[in-house]
Amino acid sequence: MSLERHDAKFVDEFVAQVTKRGEVLECFATTGDADYHLRVVVRDMKAYNRFLDEFMLRLTGIRYIRTNVILKEIKASVALPFDAQRPRT
Repeated sequence: MSLERHDAKFVDEFVAQVTKRGEVLECFATTGDADYHLRVVVRDMKAYNRFLDEFMLRLTGIRYIRTNVILKEIKASVALPFDAQRPRT
């Protein structure tokens, strides 16, 4: 999703509102096509539509929202691909 404006007022309000919502597990500020990526978990698509209609689409300053739905998990890992204990040379 992206904001219409990047004034501190709009950004602060967006962050304050998103951090209060239980459906939002993660929120990342990003570069590229979207300003923010949210990982949202809801019971079903009806609940997701309600989340959009009653919350996201009512936030001030939202330019657009794009939704991607995960169909199948292929790989999920939190292991880092390097040895964190070994000093760099």
